[in-house]
Amino acid sequence: GTSRGRAQLAGGFRDNKIQYSAGVAETDVTSGVGGDAPYRDTSVQGRITFHLTPSLRLTARLLGADSFGKILGSTVAFGTPSNLGIVDAIPLSAALTNLYLSGTPLSKINTGNATFIPALDNPDSTRAGRFVDAALILNGQATPSLDYSVSYQLLSNGRRYGDGPAGLGYQPTSSTRSIYDGRVQTADAQLHYRLGRFNLLSAGYEFERETFANDNTQQFIP
Repeated sequence: GTSRGRAQLAGGFRDNKIQYSAGVAETDVTSGVGGDAPYRDTSVQGRITFHLTPSLRLTARLLGADSFGKILGSTVAFGTPSNLGIVDAIPLSAALTNLYLSGTPLSKINTGNATFIPALDNPDSTRAGRFVDAALILNGQATPSLDYSVSYQLLSNGRRYGDGPAGLGYQPTSSTRSIYDGRVQTADAQLHYRLGRFNLLSAGYEFERETFANDNTQQFIP
């Protein structure tokens, strides 16, 4: 149940005074491990450059991604080792695991020599993520000895976790949601002046701002 696709385009016009490239890619897993672990990841990228004059160039670029997946539960270890040392990891068979998932207590299942149950299905546990990296850059040369650059960059990242009471093992009593968002913004300016053949004078300034937000909510059922 896995599919992948990718498309890319690049070119220029107006005698290459404007150059561009763009692309998109996606990976899609419809079922995944155990038949209930779908996953999707989509990414895009783009870049465009404007040659405003022979000595002035403006560039914009973007990279972004969006993903979603269902999260399996933790493995379940059982049994008492007969001696100390390394315990062989022997998974419970798929048929017996499905029997356990249907509600049969582990004490009523003939586990044989198995020592753990593989990651269990958790029908309502999900994770979604978004990522954006964007920049705007201006490069220029005022004179043969003086050049400069000014840029702004944004880096943004977000995560969304959701869960509910469905599934075995420890589960929240109602629907929950956890949000994690971070952002970094950077502004930069540089100036370079060539003093003769052997010396270069550089000056620069950078400003950075970081923000982070976290929110956890639970739907309480009376």
